[in-house]
Amino acid sequence: MPGTDSVLRDLSNMSPAARNPRGKIVGSQQRVLIVNTYKSMMCKKKEKNEGKMPTRTYLAHQVAEEVGISVRTALKVIDEYLEKGSVSSPNRKKRRPNTVWNNLDEFCRTAIRLKVHSYFRRNELPTLNALLRDLNADEDFPTFSRTTLYR
Repeated sequence: MPGTDSVLRDLSNMSPAARNPRGKIVGSQQRVLIVNTYKSMMCKKKEKNEGKMPTRTYLAHQVAEEVGISVRTALKVIDEYLEKGSVSSPNRKKRRPNTVWNNLDEFCRTAIRLKVHSYFRRNELPTLNALLRDLNADEDFPTFSRTTLYR
């Protein structure tokens, strides 16, 4: 068959799957791709093994290699799909804890800014230790620790 040779030649020239960079979020489209690859591999392996179900981890290894992600990510996405029946978009917003700056009233914030500006007027660098010393010496401010002021 002449058509089979061309198909095999095309498959041998395929580039490997691009790896997902470490730390990069796996988006919803890529999650759907993982689930679809998992489903198709499960059907193929099921037919090949005469109805026996392949293990989830074995399929996750195959999917990870095919799609270009880590095995752990593939397992997480597959588990989410098996548990919920669908995959969800990842949360892209980084949750930042409340800082001390947000808890201070406007008067304290303005006074701290003025202290920093006074260093520049005196042609000095406003280091954390110097600012901490001046703020804790002043009676109008609450007592700050170095770590709290840094945050």
